[in-house]
Amino acid sequence: MSGPGRPAGPRADRKHFGAALLFATGSAAHLERLQALASSTGIRLDPDGLYKGRSVSAAEERNIYPAMEQPFIEPELREGQGEIERALKGELPNLATDCDLKGILHCHNRCLRWHRDPGDDGQGNAKPRLRVFWCRGSFQICPL
Repeated sequence: MSGPGRPAGPRADRKHFGAALLFATGSAAHLERLQALASSTGIRLDPDGLYKGRSVSAAEERNIYPAMEQPFIEPELREGQGEIERALKGELPNLATDCDLKGILHCHNRCLRWHRDPGDDGQGNAKPRLRVFWCRGSFQICPL
């Protein structure tokens, strides 16, 4: 059931959550290729779980790929454009991580706190005050 205040989309218990997530977010072409690979190894992969006779662990996406003797493929790369074959050859690109970020700038004008200068005459000559600091090797600008 979906509606205001209720989540939409597939539901899964914890034991099968990884498979449900994979099917909810993966491209159709990637999923078709994964299902074909699973079938070739005697495994059935569907949104309800990963089955080899009885259910195989599919609580996390990271459990699904090794169960099919495949390297894990990050969600951002699952497009059905040869990424499975590239993963088998170890040729997947590295994804950007937090460590790759050199700076973060996120300010909204109405969120800035405007302060009067000590010598302000009360006529609205206020200036924004910002603080620049280093965090995890990157700079950030934040309102005071």
